[in-house]
Amino acid sequence: MRSCKTCTSTHKEEIEAKILDGFPCEEISRWILEEYNEKISGQAIRNHLKYHMLPGDILPSNIILEKINQLDDKINGIRELSKLINLNKRRLADLMAHELRLGCGKRPVFLSETRRVMKELREQLSLYFKIVY
Repeated sequence: MRSCKTCTSTHKEEIEAKILDGFPCEEISRWILEEYNEKISGQAIRNHLKYHMLPGDILPSNIILEKINQLDDKINGIRELSKLINLNKRRLADLMAHELRLGCGKRPVFLSETRRVMKELREQLSLYFKIVY
């Protein structure tokens, strides 16, 4: 069984520090070769990251929890916006049905109310897409 080149390197801590700092594995591989004349491939460093570094080493639990909370906030925001969008879609459908029943007599009221609902829908959809994307 072969041992991990990163684990057995005398520069393991430096390599892991570079991983945690976000350096690409290929760049770390070139750095370790240039700096210490030690050959560790980018793939070997990726394998070390994947199999030997704990998730808490890569991202501390407080950061993971913070990211989860941020996602929860986004999901809740999307749910609320979705409710508002559906409500305004129903309002618009009701306005259109009302207009069809009345005919042409109250068209200015219908148009102004329709514009207001459409404006709300555009704003809500814009906000929705900002949250999602």
